[in-house]
Amino acid sequence: MKLTPKILKEQEIRFQNFIALIKKLKSKVEIANTINVHPSYVTHILSKKRGIGSYLAKRIEKSFNKHVGWLTQKH
Repeated sequence: MKLTPKILKEQEIRFQNFIALIKKLKSKVEIANTINVHPSYVTHILSKKRGIGSYLAKRIEKSFNKHVGWLTQKH
C-alpha cells in the first residue's frame, strides 16, 4: 500500500493518541497485554517501524473503552 499524505496524517494522529493512552501504563508488556499483541510489536509501534492500521486502531479503542474512530481524531 502506498502511503499517501492522508494516510501519513492519520498514522501520526493515531500514534500521538496511542502515546497519550499508554502514559498510565508502566511497561511495554503491560501495554501489549492491554491491546493483546506481543511486546515486540509494541516496540515496533513506539519506534515507528510499524504503523497503527485500522484493525489495530479498533483493537486499541476497544481495549481502552473508546468509541470507534477515536484514535484517528485529534484530541
